[in-house]
Amino acid sequence: MDKPEIKVRFYATLRDKLGEREVTVRGRDVGEMLEELKKHFGPVFTDNLYPDGCLNERYIILLRGRRIFSDDLKK
Repeated sequence: MDKPEIKVRFYATLRDKLGEREVTVRGRDVGEMLEELKKHFGPVFTDNLYPDGCLNERYIILLRGRRIFSDDLKK
């Protein structure tokens, strides 16, 4: 089964660092989406979102208007 497309929008500092406002990746959930973004952007993405190996809570991830926290990704 194909993974659905996910449209990801970046704002402010992260948009400036990545050089893109929006990308589309494939994934079944937020965890897979983040893995695809790591592959797409490489170290610039990983170093900003995971500076100490954990998701940096300074960045806000929204899914259908609901904030996703790092604990949500472990479920």
